[in-house]
Amino acid sequence: MHGNLFIGSTLIGNATLTGGGSLFLDGALFGNMNVLQGLLGGNGTIFGNLYNSSVVSPGHSPGQIHMTGNFAQSPSGLLQIQIGGRDLTQHDLLSVDGTASLAGALQLIRLDGFKLKRNKPVTFLTANGGVDGRFAMVENGFTSDTILEPTVVYHTNSVALEAVQGSFAAYAENAGLTPNQRSVARALDSAANDRHANALFDYLDYRKLSDLPRAFDKIAPDELTSMFTIGVSLANVQSGNIQRRNDDIRSGSAGFNAAGLALNGAGPSYSGSFSGVAGPSGDDGKQSKEVQQVAPADTRWGAFLSGTGEWVSVGNTDNARGYTIDSGGFTLGLDYKVTPNLAIGVAAGYTGTTADLTEGGRVYVNGGKIGLYATYYEYQQVKAAPTMSKDAAKEGLTPTYAEARGFYADAAVFGGYNSYHTHRAALQDDATGDTDGGELNVLFGGGYDFRQGNFTFGPTASFSYTYLGTNAFTEHGSLAPLDIHGGKGESLRTAFGIKASYDWKVGGVLIKPEIRAAWQHEYGDTAYSLDSSFANGAGDSFRVAGPQLGRDSALLGAGFAIQCSERCSTYFYYDGELGRRNFQSTSVTGGFRLAF
Repeated sequence: MHGNLFIGSTLIGNATLTGGGSLFLDGALFGNMNVLQGLLGGNGTIFGNLYNSSVVSPGHSPGQIHMTGNFAQSPSGLLQIQIGGRDLTQHDLLSVDGTASLAGALQLIRLDGFKLKRNKPVTFLTANGGVDGRFAMVENGFTSDTILEPTVVYHTNSVALEAVQGSFAAYAENAGLTPNQRSVARALDSAANDRHANALFDYLDYRKLSDLPRAFDKIAPDELTSMFTIGVSLANVQSGNIQRRNDDIRSGSAGFNAAGLALNGAGPSYSGSFSGVAGPSGDDGKQSKEVQQVAPADTRWGAFLSGTGEWVSVGNTDNARGYTIDSGGFTLGLDYKVTPNLAIGVAAGYTGTTADLTEGGRVYVNGGKIGLYATYYEYQQVKAAPTMSKDAAKEGLTPTYAEARGFYADAAVFGGYNSYHTHRAALQDDATGDTDGGELNVLFGGGYDFRQGNFTFGPTASFSYTYLGTNAFTEHGSLAPLDIHGGKGESLRTAFGIKASYDWKVGGVLIKPEIRAAWQHEYGDTAYSLDSSFANGAGDSFRVAGPQLGRDSALLGAGFAIQCSERCSTYFYYDGELGRRNFQSTSVTGGFRLAF
């Protein structure tokens, strides 16, 4: 048979197509068809076998060829299939009652921009007797800008074009995505065949590949690592406040070094422990401008109430999103001097914190702490000015008082409970959850105080440990809520620095300005991590990490205290943690102290 021929009726006998012509069979052929050269098309039936060594293209774009015998394609043969939809009238079909022996090439032609869908294959070849072999080459006209991969799939009795689930992990690796995004991608691969994840995959599978990194970020709960940053940052501020309180105890419960500065004739001069007013300076009644040390009142008890506000900024990194933290709280403490150089105390407090996440997300924390603190220090007995007249003083002994000088050591241990409410911008909606956890803070510190008159200065050193734990919880909302596994964060910090303060009399008021600076190094976690899994139970657990923080920072503090009465003083301090990579903290503390 040569040239182009249209057969719309019945043909009896074997047929061979040669010479490069085309045969469109729209009727029936009772016999075998051998395509040596040319193209066989149409919508007919072959009551026999079909052998293809050239081109077979069912239909008239599209259509169906059916045969009651077998189909065999040689290595030189080409099967051409056009697909414009899933319905039988929208794609070519080669229907074989016998067996289909495949070799050669397959060409898939896409019509009308048709897009494949997951779990909805297009079957273009059926063989009741079974499929044997594979096409050696496939020219696939279907391309995809999604994770779904148009793939020729061979089954026992059919061959189909299917949208096969591609590997999110392979895409993430090839695209050079971040560790957090790759971790989410691996978890998605592990959930690909779980029906519980159908809604999630129905969304992800039709996103453009360029949109997947953002979707992975929405699934990843890395911002919830702010729960650990909050605790460690507040513990750092608390350590500084406890060390200041221990400084106050060593200086006098109300917080001033001088046991009582009096300017004769100028009224009371207040100090750490109020000492009273120096008496007349001479029989002639003339006033002396000389500063005199007066024996302090015996005040063993001290109390303080302070309020603290802290503001923390954690920046974005290539791997994780940053956040800001705002905290406010108060601490109430009571201490007692067991001996002239040893004091112990108990303190408790509350802090409320909000972490602002991306796209309106929030983490709300309410926490309470209680603990013990103590200070031990060297001291010297210092002579004080008499509080009587000169004549009376000759009849008695010169009073003395214990003044802290030299080495000192501080210690504190606090435990706490925190409740958390999380609200993050997740995939297609917000994901919310509630959990709680505990914390432990331990402080050891020390230093050496040098004194020159009312000026105190010296080196400082401290060691701090913080442990925070959170219980597991389940999120609600979004396409991919998570089971957040119980997590922990640990911080091990050392700080070495200097401090200086001065008891300064202004009129009838004592003011104590103070500055301190230290270099802090973090030995513990610098990127807190969380383990989680999909709340529907699909797939494996995965781990993401928060922003990577630096290990070294500068601790700077400045402030002042004012003694407002014999046994009471008020104070205000600024503290900052600066120079740490991707982290900055600022806090202010104010309150009052009472000695009795």
